Amino acid sequence: MNSLAGLELLKRNNFKTECWVTNFIMVDGTRHSECQGKAAGLCSQCGFGMAGEMHSIFSLRPSTILAWLKLRIFG
Repeated sequence: MNSLAGLELLKRNNFKTECWVTNFIMVDGTRHSECQGKAAGLCSQCGFGMAGEMHSIFSLRPSTILAWLKLRIFG
């Protein structure tokens, strides 16, 4: 989605990750219930846009909600 709020979070990289909501599908087709970066201890260095966007959604950030509406409903 790349909302303003989500991108700002990625830039600062000091947010609580909300990755428990998503399934992760690898190139070989295997599925994981959590990001493989968590097992490797890399959450503090996260660069996945999804992590910032999920936190923004759960924090009810207006720019993220508007970006979602544009993408899903008006897109």
